[in-house]
Amino acid sequence: MAQVPDTTSIAAAAISVAAASVVWWLRVRRLTALRHSVARITALAEEILQANTAEEAEALAARGLTEALGLSGVRVILREQASGPAADAIRGGRPIEPAGLRTLYLPMLPGAHPAGALELNWTGNKCPLQTDERTALAHLANQIAITLELHDRRFQREQVLRGEKLGAAGRLIAAVARDLAEPLSAASDVARSLPASPQSQSIIASVAGARQTLDRLLALGQNQFATLSPFDAAAVVVGLADFRRRSWEMRGIEVTLDLSRQPLPVYGLRGAFEHALLDILVHAEQAAESSGRGFSVATGCDGPAADISITHPAAAEIDFGDLLDLATSAMETCGGRAGVERVGQEAKWRISAPMRGQGISAAPMEPAVVKCRPLTLLLVDPHPATHRVFLEKLAQRGHRVVPAAGGGEAIEMAGAVHFDAVLAVPGLPDMDWPELAERTRPAGCRTILLCDSLAPLSHALVQRGEVLALKRPVDETELDRVLLSAGQSG
Repeated sequence: MAQVPDTTSIAAAAISVAAASVVWWLRVRRLTALRHSVARITALAEEILQANTAEEAEALAARGLTEALGLSGVRVILREQASGPAADAIRGGRPIEPAGLRTLYLPMLPGAHPAGALELNWTGNKCPLQTDERTALAHLANQIAITLELHDRRFQREQVLRGEKLGAAGRLIAAVARDLAEPLSAASDVARSLPASPQSQSIIASVAGARQTLDRLLALGQNQFATLSPFDAAAVVVGLADFRRRSWEMRGIEVTLDLSRQPLPVYGLRGAFEHALLDILVHAEQAAESSGRGFSVATGCDGPAADISITHPAAAEIDFGDLLDLATSAMETCGGRAGVERVGQEAKWRISAPMRGQGISAAPMEPAVVKCRPLTLLLVDPHPATHRVFLEKLAQRGHRVVPAAGGGEAIEMAGAVHFDAVLAVPGLPDMDWPELAERTRPAGCRTILLCDSLAPLSHALVQRGEVLALKRPVDETELDRVLLSAGQSG
């Protein structure tokens, strides 16, 4: 007699197979979805490199991650804007997921120093991100940081190139002005030799006006070729205000002017004086425009001195060092001084110079002799803030300095922009200084070693004169000698 199969066992087996198939199908479906989401995050990480700003990178990331993962919010937090858990993620260099916040903070690490954090938000009670997705998101955060760093480097190089072009234009104008100085002096001598008449006086006045214009052009390049002369400081301020008035109106900047009607005669380099005032005015415009508040300009007398004050909004973190150095140098040619102080949320510039013929016992000092042409220098040090005093000395001599964090970045920048010399410390994070010297030499850069001990000075490259060296703290006479050598060979 044939045995009839147990229908219960068959049904159970069938149910088990069906259940296993469903579980397998769900697992395959979940893994496929995970693979697709990871692929989309990886593709987004490559796409993000096309962004030019933090805002654009944030918008790309938000759009892509919302579509790929269904996140409710994505935000790029820069290092200086971070606080709380975001700051903890940046400091620790690891993801932070605060309890109960439905938020994940991923550090953005382009290298050794974090650039900020990527904030991700979701709506459910449980974080929807799997391990593979978190890994891909960490890569995306790093790509955003790299994008921002590349943008900063591009911007820095553009600024250097723009400065090089402006510097070249200034030197060209100064060279043309110097060529005109001699025939202009000859014309003045001829005019003075003519018999006194309205025509000769008109010629003399025209030549004097042309000489003033010439000195203003010379201020764009090399002040040592300009001549000291009397001029009206009040008229200079009025002229600059008229020159900038149209820009103020177009940008909606409110400017309060309290300008003296009486002349303020001073003696010095008008071009340098005018150039420094214009730089301060432009700085005041930018501060007023960014804050939404106005600024003021006033001129008058403070005893026997001409007095000019410019007051504008100022953030606490702004450093006026370079601008103050420029103004101080210009005022020294007039025997005067320049200063700036913070009063609450405002900065007040005070510029004064003794008025000619009112108690002046001696002529103002001659401008310092420039010992070498203005140089563009590349400072290679992961800690550029330690060189503040040294950088001030370079700025006072008219040199431009561009920072680089390491040897690799320096080599890349030297290949894109012409530098007269490379200033390097011995302990670079990514290469030895002799290698840096060898690899930047094809770009026409002299290397100047900034050392704290005598040991590097015995190196063969220094001994043969292929690498220049400065012992810190830097002696000013030695600094001038080394820069002059670098400028002649650059």
